[in-house]
Amino acid sequence: MKDVTIIDIARKARVSTATVSRALNGLPGVSKQTYERVHKIASEMGYRRNDVAASLVKRQTNTLGLVVPALSNPYFSSLMVAIKKRTHSLGYKLLICNSDWDVELEFKLMKSLLGRRVEGILLYPCKPVSDGRYNSFESPMLIFGNNERDGFCRTYVNI
Repeated sequence: MKDVTIIDIARKARVSTATVSRALNGLPGVSKQTYERVHKIASEMGYRRNDVAASLVKRQTNTLGLVVPALSNPYFSSLMVAIKKRTHSLGYKLLICNSDWDVELEFKLMKSLLGRRVEGILLYPCKPVSDGRYNSFESPMLIFGNNERDGFCRTYVNI
């Protein structure tokens, strides 16, 4: 089944795609009657917002990545829950990755997160970051734990 687009909704509502976009995003310039009609049609047609397309237009994903070495460890589970609550309260989605204490997997996961255009990465590394392997990443990064490394800001977490 074909995904419903704002073009489909605009045709059925007999308004412009710009009007549909404004109505669906709650922006000004749309009458209450048009707003309600667009939302009713969108619901009837099974419209779902395409976050990928929206992030391309806005150049913003509102997504952060979290990489930890062991989700089964109570410390990392508590850390993940606290971070998830806070990021969601700020309007961010959180992609959570488990590196299983594997440095190579950790690096691959971080590259994958960057490929998904996360706006920042929170990392609790498997081993102290001292070899410069993350220096080339052009995304904001927060490294947790005991990583005494020049060139990186440090934070210590008490949950």
